[in-house]
Amino acid sequence: PLPSHGSLSTGGVPCGRLPCPTASYRNWRWPVKTTQVTMEDYPGLYCIVHQGTLVSASASLAQEKHEEVGRLDAGTMVEVVEVLRLPEDQKRVRAKLLEPQGWISLVDLGDTYRWAQRVQLEPEGNRLRSPKAVGNRSVAANALASRKTVDLDEDYARLGKMSLTSSDENLQPPGPSLKDVFEQKHERSLPMLLYIVLLLPIFGGVSLLQLVVWSGMGFGAEALDLLDEGYDYKMFPLALVTVTVLILYLLDFFWPPHLTRQHLVLWDGGKSAGRVIIVILFALVLLAGFLRAKDTPSLPMMFTMLLTPAGMVVVYKATRRYEPLDACESERIFKGKDVGLKMKLLKNIVGEEEDFKRFCIAVFVSFAVVFAIVLILWVIWAFVSERGLEGVDDPSLTAEGRDRIYMLWVTPLAVAICNFVFALFALVRIYMQRGYSETDEVRQKLVAEGLKMTQDVLDHRVKIARSKSMDAVEKELTLRSHYVKESAKHMKQLSMAIRAVGCVFMLTLGVLYAGVQLFYADSGIANMVMMLLGIFFFIFVGLVFVSLKRVVLAMGQWISELPIWKSVIGVKDSPAVRAMILICFLPLAVVIMPLSIVNQGVRRLRGIYSESMEPTDSTRTDASGDQSEMMFHMVKAGQQDFCLTPRVRVGLRKVVAWDWLPIIHWIYILAAVYLCYSICPLLLNVVLSYLGDIFEALDFPIILVLTFIVGIVAFLLPPVPGMTVYIFGGLIVSDACPESMGGFWAGAVINIALCWFLKLAACAVQQKFIGEMLGGSLWVRQTVGVHKTAIRCIESILRRPGLSVGKAAILCGGPDWPTSVLAGVLHLSLFQCELGTIPIIGFVAPCALTGSFYLRQNISSVWQRSANLMIVVSVMVNMILWGLAAWAIQGELEQRGDELTLPLAKNVDLEWLEYRTKQLKAATHFSWEDVSCVVRIIYLMGAILEVVVVQLLYWFSSTLFGSFAVDDKISCLKWYGTLEEEVPGEVCVVFTPSAAAVLVLYFLSFPMYLVYSVWRMARLRLPLQKASEELKKTEASWKTEFIRSAKEAREVFLQNHPSKTPSKTTSIIESKAIGEMPTVTEMATWETSPE
Repeated sequence: PLPSHGSLSTGGVPCGRLPCPTASYRNWRWPVKTTQVTMEDYPGLYCIVHQGTLVSASASLAQEKHEEVGRLDAGTMVEVVEVLRLPEDQKRVRAKLLEPQGWISLVDLGDTYRWAQRVQLEPEGNRLRSPKAVGNRSVAANALASRKTVDLDEDYARLGKMSLTSSDENLQPPGPSLKDVFEQKHERSLPMLLYIVLLLPIFGGVSLLQLVVWSGMGFGAEALDLLDEGYDYKMFPLALVTVTVLILYLLDFFWPPHLTRQHLVLWDGGKSAGRVIIVILFALVLLAGFLRAKDTPSLPMMFTMLLTPAGMVVVYKATRRYEPLDACESERIFKGKDVGLKMKLLKNIVGEEEDFKRFCIAVFVSFAVVFAIVLILWVIWAFVSERGLEGVDDPSLTAEGRDRIYMLWVTPLAVAICNFVFALFALVRIYMQRGYSETDEVRQKLVAEGLKMTQDVLDHRVKIARSKSMDAVEKELTLRSHYVKESAKHMKQLSMAIRAVGCVFMLTLGVLYAGVQLFYADSGIANMVMMLLGIFFFIFVGLVFVSLKRVVLAMGQWISELPIWKSVIGVKDSPAVRAMILICFLPLAVVIMPLSIVNQGVRRLRGIYSESMEPTDSTRTDASGDQSEMMFHMVKAGQQDFCLTPRVRVGLRKVVAWDWLPIIHWIYILAAVYLCYSICPLLLNVVLSYLGDIFEALDFPIILVLTFIVGIVAFLLPPVPGMTVYIFGGLIVSDACPESMGGFWAGAVINIALCWFLKLAACAVQQKFIGEMLGGSLWVRQTVGVHKTAIRCIESILRRPGLSVGKAAILCGGPDWPTSVLAGVLHLSLFQCELGTIPIIGFVAPCALTGSFYLRQNISSVWQRSANLMIVVSVMVNMILWGLAAWAIQGELEQRGDELTLPLAKNVDLEWLEYRTKQLKAATHFSWEDVSCVVRIIYLMGAILEVVVVQLLYWFSSTLFGSFAVDDKISCLKWYGTLEEEVPGEVCVVFTPSAAAVLVLYFLSFPMYLVYSVWRMARLRLPLQKASEELKKTEASWKTEFIRSAKEAREVFLQNHPSKTPSKTTSIIESKAIGEMPTVTEMATWETSPE
């Protein structure tokens, strides 16, 4: 039953008001006498107000139900082209529709009940009351006719002046109009001045606290002395935190399995207690940091600075007037038919955006004001009053004391810089606010929905007026799709902006890091700057993730769709990666297993495994349901009797289910590689030092020639990295350059040029004499994967003539020996490869300077810092080259992915070898259970010993090996001895007794691998022979079928891409009979062909 007065129970729409065109109504009739016929019905635009309005084929009321065409929902917009008043006894007005074609009832003249209500477009302030005015061109159409471009602000302003109304003055649409949304001031938002009033005392108070307590302007020296007295107790807070975290873990505080979708709680609904515990733990960590002020005097100031962003977050949360709905709720409202609710949602979204923008402006103003005040105070105190550095020239003052005075003097400047950086962060966020608002998909859809209603009205009015300005109307009709497309456009723009800002930010951090490392590496100021840089970095990342969440999610989605990323994700389940995980984290099992056993016992004592804790079906399928589902299966199966917790037990089952044979095989390989990585550089230092002693007595030109020869020989060895060769050149050439030729600096420049030429010559030797020779072997080509998409993509980039970013990044950033040899295997042009390798000078120069600067480390510590800085620069350059190479490969895949994935007939032999390898592997496959029990135990024990060796080499390398460096004299070398025997510059030990024990342990594990290898060869001999004979019978037919399928795929590709022309290779294949195999001569022709 509906009330006779007031609002309707179904939607809260006041009686006598026009329902929204897309409102949702059930089958009900308007209350009698609530809507009067106040005008003559005539053709025009109508809104259906009766749910399920019947459309019939004829105007006859008697045949209405027998000639039903369809039914219309309430809120549907229809165009009436003819109005017919039936005889007096029927008391009905009928209307003919343009679409769907048919007749509907408009109004019952007896009780004035309406099935449809006429609507019209009404410009604000100029109501069109006369029916004749309907035929005139709309104000919006006239305005659009003169527009040349589409501007969002103009669209919003125009939309705000247009509303759907009835001809009755009392009829208005429910909810706020678009004008309310985009133009009116939101009454719930706080004014910017109030935000400033709230934020300024917090920012200023924290800065004042830092100045008074931790700087020389206040009581910084006294505060640090007070903290120094508690230095001996610095470990107690950390120990208390560790014990507390361990107890909370055993009590399932962090992720309770019996409390669905709750975290950081000890009992159901205990969020407040959980927050108190987290605050206490954070306070203990802060206390531990304060007590370490003797080692790092700037640490208390850094911790205090973190109160500023924390206070900003608290103010925003406390004053937030617009609570955002989750994505599911917003999508549900949008898909509904309640336009009033949609407009309120849009108003909430826009209000939240405006409120956040005002908040960001207030944050920027507050930080800028505090920055200016603190900087002025520091300048007056430090330079005008010349205070803060009293006693720094005291000869009795220690280096630590002098460093503390400087640190207290510069602390106010650090506080000002922090406020300045935070203000810049806020300014960047303000700049991105408008574009970020346009990335809200729900917002754009709601705007488009409002445009759709306006477009329906305009479409009807123009049809009646027969206006000649159809171009303007067509432009208006494209606005809806325009607004929807704006979201993706702004998302892309913001993604690029974030990348640009991030790159500039990281470059700035890198410059600051370089400067600090160069001049203040061992001072407290350096530690302060390093911590500031770290804090700025994490705050910047947090700002991007929190305030630009939609862009971050879009960028993450974009990255997840990249073929390179998919390839990386696909590798995670490979045996090599699993072997690496086991080598790195297997020792943690000694800690995880006991904790899991104790945790399981605590759960049983607490009664968590009772049947009452069994989750419902809905709980098992929610977003956090994997743990609940695990708990459900555990309870149903009675698994509470196990000694391990469900999560650890499930993870252990997954590990046990792995295919262990290839994993253990890779453990042996990776352990051998890591052993070589640990020992070879030390042995190489010995060799280079020996050569350096020989070169000392030679003339400078001879030294250059011998250095070049040694470098070429070193480059021909795959394990030797180029960086070692460049550093060796710096150690030899820079110091050997005579003063008559310019001395040290001339020698450093000559060494850079020599190393650059050495790299180019080594690339040529590796490519022509190693790569092209190996390229004649099908096994090598198949192992390298020249027929696979990744290598074909790299080949496509490298074959392109000229110098490009992608080519230079691949040739300069890739590993020295493999990259050049791969170019030879692919038979690439030597000139083009040398051209692409020219930019390697950017990597060679810092490496060569590293060796040169090490020669002068005894003169001043600046040289040592400069050498370390050059190493960092070299690593950063290499990482940048890797990133550019990955970017170029990804771009090539996106542009030519269809072509690069086509099977090539010239690779038929390689594809056959690939197929043959897979078939032999499948035919001779056996599992871990098939291995003999004795062999299995021996094989596994050897792998465990390998893991132990790697762990010892990683954690105790400084005690296993000596410190013999490349710049030490060979006369100081002592191959075996203890570290106590080392004397810097006189005695340098290479291997200690502990290192000898580790090497013995490794060589004991190697025979265990040989046992398995012998057993495997004996096991596979007969199956392998049988499978090979079977495959040999099908080789010819398989190759014929592959060539046919490659040809068909090529033809389909050319049909879909008419602009592509067949290559020379394809033409040769097409000219031969399908069943005829290519000759060796033709294969050689293909491999040397540019195509």
